[in-house]
Amino acid sequence: MTTTSPGPRTARVALLAVLFAIAGEALLTSGALLDLQLREGAIPAAIAALVTYVLPGVVVAALVLGTRPGTSRRPLGRTVLAGVITLAVARLVLQALTEMPRYVLGLATVAVAIAVLLLAVVLTAAGGGDRARDEGDRVTATRDTASGLVLGMGLFAAVSGLTGTWNAVWRPDALGWVVAVGLVGVAVRAAWRLRDDEALERPRGLWVLGPVLGVGVFALASPAFLGSQSQVTPELHPSSGALPALIALTAWATTRLLNRRAGLSARMLRLGAVLPVLVGLTYVLPEHIGWSPVPVIIVLLATIPAVALLLVAVLGRKTRPTGRFTLAGLGVGVGLGAIVPLLVYQIDYDIPLGFPNALVIVAATLLIVLGSRVWQPSFAAAVPGREPPEQRLAGAAMPATAVVVVSAFGIWQAMPFLFTEERTPGTELTVVNWNVHYGVTPEVAVDLEAFARAIEAEDPDVVALQEISRGWLLGAGTDIATWLSHRLQMGVVYGHAADRQFGNALLSRYELTDVAVTQLPYGDGPMRRSAITATVTLADGTPVRVSSMHLQHKEENTPTRLAQLDAAIADIVPTGPSILAGDLNARPGWPEIAAMEGAGWISAIDTVGDPTALTFSTWDPVERIDWVFGQHVVFDRAEVMADTSSDHFGIVVRAVPAL
Repeated sequence: MTTTSPGPRTARVALLAVLFAIAGEALLTSGALLDLQLREGAIPAAIAALVTYVLPGVVVAALVLGTRPGTSRRPLGRTVLAGVITLAVARLVLQALTEMPRYVLGLATVAVAIAVLLLAVVLTAAGGGDRARDEGDRVTATRDTASGLVLGMGLFAAVSGLTGTWNAVWRPDALGWVVAVGLVGVAVRAAWRLRDDEALERPRGLWVLGPVLGVGVFALASPAFLGSQSQVTPELHPSSGALPALIALTAWATTRLLNRRAGLSARMLRLGAVLPVLVGLTYVLPEHIGWSPVPVIIVLLATIPAVALLLVAVLGRKTRPTGRFTLAGLGVGVGLGAIVPLLVYQIDYDIPLGFPNALVIVAATLLIVLGSRVWQPSFAAAVPGREPPEQRLAGAAMPATAVVVVSAFGIWQAMPFLFTEERTPGTELTVVNWNVHYGVTPEVAVDLEAFARAIEAEDPDVVALQEISRGWLLGAGTDIATWLSHRLQMGVVYGHAADRQFGNALLSRYELTDVAVTQLPYGDGPMRRSAITATVTLADGTPVRVSSMHLQHKEENTPTRLAQLDAAIADIVPTGPSILAGDLNARPGWPEIAAMEGAGWISAIDTVGDPTALTFSTWDPVERIDWVFGQHVVFDRAEVMADTSSDHFGIVVRAVPAL
């Protein structure tokens, strides 16, 4: 019978859950920070990412050598405490930093977070003693470790919902500080309680923590990914606000599965091997099921217990000594395991892989299956029910309840708004067009509030946006469409382009009808593009069609842009007042602009604005590539906005239907 008391067990589970959430936030933060290197190209960004994610091994070595010098037998709990304090200081300082210092410390923080998470997993898997004292202690340690990591996924989703997917690290408001202080406070408290725990042995195969973390925060526990991947119509429904809570509730239910009295047999653990199939289905189903998001949501939620079963299988493997150098090497493996799949997945947008990049995420989950060894015919690991009923949930009960409670507070924040009016208040239409660079500012930050204020200042009837992130790695995993809809109290329609996490959107308080998404020809690539079009009705009943479009970005790919324009013009046929806005990646005088004018479209800037105005880039304006065109309308205002929140300047126009 286990002799481990409920108190330390709760501390272990809570520590793992909080560290997983912090590490997940840091990983997504690094995605946005690496956008700075992406300005130099995909390869320099990839190199910077690889260097960053090798550093967890260095951090592990430094922590172990610093706290256990020479022949010292100081417990590993002291090492974990030192790491947690280091992480807490770094995370709180990061909350206060801006611009370049944030870039440096942000990348360092993800290395520290992954290193400390690994050490905490090793400590928890050991059960807190010099070695597993009996089979019951090993059962307890396995259950607590798996429960902590699964609840970490739930906590990550819950916090994501609470912040509206605009991660706390980027928020200068009180909520950002409350989340940061709350997470590191729980981590320090839990680590202090475990400071005398030791771990002389660790299970083999802990490198799977890397892909579990990377794929977990990018897809499996990401409300933004779940929302965008399960979207079946251009309209976002308010019920999507419940997605963070659904993920948290699934994590809670999974901890009950892990702590069932009857135990987990080898046959049950093998069920976790369906994980790659489930993840593959989340990419296949949206293209074939257009009637309901429920199947995709169910499949994505089912990945959480599948991951839990595989984690139990890994933790049940034979142990080996916890050596200093092996821990450092494991830190490198976990770091690279977290980022390499996401890096390869993201590179496909600039350097096509030649196959669907979704297969990269599927392959990452297959690695977890391979590390669990459940696929071996000789696999016979099991977690029997050796604990008294009153102790089975002793470690996970309180953290699990806390995760669910936090998720409930995020339901409102994660909810998009509906259209509030049927018609505009006047007979003129104000439109803002803006490429928002997936929410990342030139100062290496994700400042969604800055975008909201700039749009709000123009008081537009319709907002046409490009480069909208709904869980994109380089956009720090934010769901910009939902966040702006909630913040501006506007309804939103979204059309995916590169994938379901990256596309174009239209926002308006006034009902948008007859919504259509036009998928544009791929041409020479390297990224898929689209346009989204909808009708807004003026006060006198006049319908106006408004489109948001984004064309191929490489300068030499004029033939591709012309083909995309041909497709858009053929699909967006003006039968009345129409406005086509977007980032055309074409300059005045180029064939693309001639094609638009030849089709009867007139440029707002060239008609009533300043034709010499430039829209890209905001830190060194050199060209005008953002446009607003119209047919059967008269423009009486067209200005380039002064706001520098994006790498593009926005454009605001006012138009009235032509008589």
